[in-house]
Amino acid sequence: MYFYICTSKCDVPKYKASPRYIIHLLKMAIHLVLLIFIGVLCFLYYFLFKNLNYWKIRNVPYVKPLPLFGNYKEFLLLQKHMSVIVQKMCQQFPGEPYFGSFYGTSPALIIQDPNLLKLVMAKDFYYFSGREMSDHTTKEKLNKHLFLAHGDKWKVLRTNLSPLFSSSKLKNTFVSISNFSDTLESLLAKEVKKGSSFDVKNFLSRYTIDCITEFAFGISSDTMKQDVSRNPFKKMGDKVFDTSDDKILRTICRTMWPGLFYALGFKLFEDDMYTFFDNLMTEVFQQRKETNTSKSDFVDRLAKWKIDNYITGESLITALTGDKENVSINVDNELLVAQCFMMFAAGFATTATSLSFLLYELAKDKIVQEKVIQEVDEYFTKHKNIAYECTYTMPYTASCLDESLRLYPVLGVITREVIHEYTLPTSLCLKRGDRIHIPVYHIHHNPDYFPEPEVFRPERFFGDEKKNIMPYTYMPFGEGRRMCLGNIL
Repeated sequence: MYFYICTSKCDVPKYKASPRYIIHLLKMAIHLVLLIFIGVLCFLYYFLFKNLNYWKIRNVPYVKPLPLFGNYKEFLLLQKHMSVIVQKMCQQFPGEPYFGSFYGTSPALIIQDPNLLKLVMAKDFYYFSGREMSDHTTKEKLNKHLFLAHGDKWKVLRTNLSPLFSSSKLKNTFVSISNFSDTLESLLAKEVKKGSSFDVKNFLSRYTIDCITEFAFGISSDTMKQDVSRNPFKKMGDKVFDTSDDKILRTICRTMWPGLFYALGFKLFEDDMYTFFDNLMTEVFQQRKETNTSKSDFVDRLAKWKIDNYITGESLITALTGDKENVSINVDNELLVAQCFMMFAAGFATTATSLSFLLYELAKDKIVQEKVIQEVDEYFTKHKNIAYECTYTMPYTASCLDESLRLYPVLGVITREVIHEYTLPTSLCLKRGDRIHIPVYHIHHNPDYFPEPEVFRPERFFGDEKKNIMPYTYMPFGEGRRMCLGNIL
């Protein structure tokens, strides 16, 4: 039996393909499939096992990892929070200044010694300016913001955004914040009449969204007045901090394997999120231009960036060498929109979460609750209305917030990335791209620094006792050069 192959309907010669030829083709196809299969296996083997001896050959104590999962199997399977997993690892090395771990397949050095943390976060910051995934921050438009930036780009953005968070700037917006607080009080009073329980974080989120949109964009979002199910700002806030399994897994995979994540075409943020903040920024710009108004706020600062097309600042190397060196970065629409996104996301969610935990602890401790109420009552006996000065004239209330942030830090693990090769005082050489994990939650719950660490005791931060806290053992806002812009008090 023979097979005929014809390339067209024209009168061209027909070629016979013998059974031997067909068998030969099949063998070649099988060999090709086998080669591809073997290649995939080799890649997987290299991907899964290439770093397993990373810490061993460097004589660094480490937690034995699993292939693919590293030391974070329960985190990847959404069974335990990352902070708790890191805390358990730290407890295995109580006397070590640092130890090795594996964040998925990537080595990560967990530093728990306060003196070394001072080097990494402040003194030798030049070498550790990265947050993580530094080579991939341009893969999505909304990634181009201050929080993920590194090196000179981070320094220039930080320099140009810091003036917005001065005490005088906040003092100017305090009247609006106070008015929003009155609205929240009325809203909660109505809710209490409806039933015995409600989701307080939902109301606090609406309150903080109103505050941040007023402070940053000079507009009213009305999340506490409008039907919350239809409010675009509340809907966007829920989308930014989507807690579905799919979103959490994508977030984890992006930080563990950013190269593979983006190579496969995945994204963390949908296009409509970029469109929302792009439209928001454009509308506010246009409104300011038409009314010829200026509020010297976040939007006005971005508008100036847009007109100038660039922003400048000192290079990070200036602090290292002492020689002043200025650098500039180009400003495009994506950079501006990314800063709007960061301001909105970082401004409302962290505050709402922290206030929720504070209320939770006050609800559990009646004695502390009564002390706070007494201090607030004493304030109003001296002052007719609440004013900005209350932020530092109610020290016990402030200490309650400090203690709540110790128990529940917003970021239980702070990340850094080695940008330039660096050798620790212990002679351990860190290479560019190495991950550094700082176990904030563990340090905050370490009995060596905070006796009875699981107990809510505001007195730790009250009066002279606050002076006993060792530097770099309390870091709810981070520490050093990358400390949160919101920590101004």
